[in-house]
Amino acid sequence: MALPLLKHFDLTGLLSYQHKKDLKLLTKIPGVGKQTAVHIELENPDKILEFEITDMPQNILLFNDATKALVQLGYPETKAQKAVRKLLETHEHIELTQLVTQALQIIHL
Repeated sequence: MALPLLKHFDLTGLLSYQHKKDLKLLTKIPGVGKQTAVHIELENPDKILEFEITDMPQNILLFNDATKALVQLGYPETKAQKAVRKLLETHEHIELTQLVTQALQIIHL
């Protein structure tokens, strides 16, 4: 269940869930209904974020950083996420500056 959480939420979204304990946030994940959300909460009340930021896969950190950079430049978050995700799927090792630059090219196609 951790992978769908990480695919759907960025770190800010996970922190928001952890703070608010809002099951509606979990039900926004495709395939997670109310019962599954309750099950996740009962099984893992305080464990969702029991990891260090350094334990996160590098591509998740790059995804979040690149998406935030593009949003700050004025691009819609959904377009930014789509472009960054596409690049991360095809480039195993890429620097943040390259990722943002190439995402801009994808957005402008």
